[in-house]
Amino acid sequence: MNILNQFFTMKDLENIAFMAVGLLFVWLLKVVSDWYVKGKHDFDSNHAIEEDSNIGAGVRRGGIYLAMFIAMTAPLSGPGNGFLTDLVAVGLDGAIALVLIMGALWVSDNFLLRGICNTSAIKKGNVAVGLIDAGAAIATGLIARGALTGTGGVETTIVFFLLGQVALVICFKLYELITPFDDNKEISEGNASCGLLFAGIMIALGFILSATVAGDFSSWNQDLMEFAIDATKGIVGLIVLSYLIDRLFLPNTDITTEVERDKNSAAIALVIAVKIGFALMISAAII
Repeated sequence: MNILNQFFTMKDLENIAFMAVGLLFVWLLKVVSDWYVKGKHDFDSNHAIEEDSNIGAGVRRGGIYLAMFIAMTAPLSGPGNGFLTDLVAVGLDGAIALVLIMGALWVSDNFLLRGICNTSAIKKGNVAVGLIDAGAAIATGLIARGALTGTGGVETTIVFFLLGQVALVICFKLYELITPFDDNKEISEGNASCGLLFAGIMIALGFILSATVAGDFSSWNQDLMEFAIDATKGIVGLIVLSYLIDRLFLPNTDITTEVERDKNSAAIALVIAVKIGFALMISAAII
């Protein structure tokens, strides 16, 4: 018993309680998201993953779960105010994160890709769409984590989360426009390398936007101005240097060739890892 007391401190037991609450909300997200796709699209995610080995469905579901875990780190990273107070805060933030992530899933399903219903495409086995949905979910989790950190009320959390989400969708659409290949065609045909490219870009943007919405609330004028400036600098920096990264790390080819002709997910995974890493540096500089 003495050994157990030395190994498990009261702080450890409190942390276990926090982890249990986090796991509960991830399970609740599973239930709600499964109900959503089942009711709207008659799509059984469990059967698709467990019986049909639908990779797109598995990737999207994994991305959604990871988004909730990421968002739930926000209330755990701040200063403690007592176990019960912190436990209530974790529960409240978990409920807010669940609503925000489900809202983002609905937006992604209906508006993110031109002429493509995401769940219907995944139902047919489209891995590219599954990757993009996973990337959008992870980016959403990152933005939610940023919005949930620092001081401020529920209204500031929701406003800055929505600003981050709007910026994410706008940047996604801009990136679609500047790609030299027909991304909509490649995605609709299930080109996994194209899906991986756009998923990675959204995760990179998620890190930057998370940093722009994080921190203590000062005033609406000051914080909105800081968001606009930091988001613009970070996003422009990422997009501009994306071209340099492509040239440096794929010196004998280009993105269009690797996506459109070769469908080379290995090459895309390489440059996306570098871009996400660079976005991490940008987010650290913003914070």
